[in-house]
Amino acid sequence: MKIKGDFLGIIITSVVMVFLFWRSVPRSTVNSTKSVIPKAKSITVNEKQRNFLTRMRNIQYGRKQTIKEACRKYKNDIGEVDVFKKPPWNIAVNDEYRFIYCFTPKVASTSWKRILLVLNGFMNDTGDQPQYVVNRAGMSSFHYLDERSPKDIKYILDSYTKFMFTRNPFSRVLSAFRNKLAPDTNYSQSDVWRKKLGYYISTLYNKNNEPVVDKDTSYDLTFKDFVRFLIDENQTNHKHWENIHWGYQYDRCRPCEIKYDIIGNFETLQDDSKYIMKITGTSDVTSFPSSNGSNPTNSSSKTSLQSYFSGLPLEYVRSLYERFKIDFEMFGYKRPTLNIPYK
Repeated sequence: MKIKGDFLGIIITSVVMVFLFWRSVPRSTVNSTKSVIPKAKSITVNEKQRNFLTRMRNIQYGRKQTIKEACRKYKNDIGEVDVFKKPPWNIAVNDEYRFIYCFTPKVASTSWKRILLVLNGFMNDTGDQPQYVVNRAGMSSFHYLDERSPKDIKYILDSYTKFMFTRNPFSRVLSAFRNKLAPDTNYSQSDVWRKKLGYYISTLYNKNNEPVVDKDTSYDLTFKDFVRFLIDENQTNHKHWENIHWGYQYDRCRPCEIKYDIIGNFETLQDDSKYIMKITGTSDVTSFPSSNGSNPTNSSSKTSLQSYFSGLPLEYVRSLYERFKIDFEMFGYKRPTLNIPYK
């Protein structure tokens, strides 16, 4: 009988404990399924990175296909260069991180040069030196593809990450004018540019065809005359007609012969640079610099383009497009429609 009584006591005690526990559970937990269903996990950093890399790979595939089509279409106009014997001089090589970069002026080249100078130890930070040092003394510390033997060049082109950047040709032309030649530019070397080209254009298209006498006070070069110079068939032999700051981008980097892994666009500079730095492993060493040290002109904005191009004669704009037509098509820029009634 004692065993039976003890067993009954255990059962009663258990029932009481279960009851007390049930009373202690919050009603929201008992009555609501919302609080007991796990919330969807927020996307992790790795997932974000994977999505970003996937998106960028898809973008790059499209850009490279566009280049391939343009190379085939304009084969006779572009010509062919043996890049193993004579590669473009403006391709910098970084052996430590195994990449090459083809730099083109007015396409964020100063920003990328700053990164290269940090990687090779010339600077400790991307903001250490002013623009003229980066583009003069700094560049002398680069290693260039054209310094290598054909055998080494082939190895590098086959195994290193290769990238270049492009820009809408119209905004690049405008940026070159506003930065180098406009009367109101604050560029530190503007006097040099006036002497080597600005005064020449001003005199060339002077209404009375008279030379500029007082160069200190009468410099009034207009964007219209600058564009007129660029489309003037009588000026094609002038040494600055194809200046590197506005010359053909396809000829600078030869993407028909060099199969670049990444084609960056100035218009998507931040994402493309982030992608390149991730692929090359350089994002752990430095970061992409701001544009403060490179005299930005904001020439890619719709407002700036509208302001300057709307004042040009229609035939000037059409001729300028025809001159840079291959760049437009090869790098995926739409045929301009700004005040241009193309059919």
